[in-house]
Amino acid sequence: MTESVFSERVRALQGPLWRIAWAILRNSADCDDAIQETLLRAWNRIGSLRDETAFDAWLMRILVNECKDILRRRARRPQTPMEAAPELTAPEENTALRDSIFALPLSLRLPLLLHYMEGYSVKETARMLHLPETTVHWRLHAARKRIRDEWN
Repeated sequence: MTESVFSERVRALQGPLWRIAWAILRNSADCDDAIQETLLRAWNRIGSLRDETAFDAWLMRILVNECKDILRRRARRPQTPMEAAPELTAPEENTALRDSIFALPLSLRLPLLLHYMEGYSVKETARMLHLPETTVHWRLHAARKRIRDEWN
């Protein structure tokens, strides 16, 4: 894959990369760091990509791993008072639904966002998360059920 093709593919995934990073990290600075590190690692390891049609899933998997690394590092260090303060964001529509989704554990929230918000198939989502398709189906079902129960 050439540099221009890589750049073009990454530009097309800019929105989904940010949304997935945000779903995991919920901090703008950490999202920026995760995406930057993801792109650096992807470019350095582009030779390990066997099938260019799997680029999206491959890149998302690198991002998920990087976000989990950031969460682990964040858990190991004590928070300063500034980091403990909630991040201010612009008000959005459907905040109740968004809050319900973000209240889900990461194991349910991530497949839900990849499948419904980003439009990846169950098979692609399973590949990104290194899970069997049946597990992704179950997690989607469990996430929908929790949100439905909360709203009823």
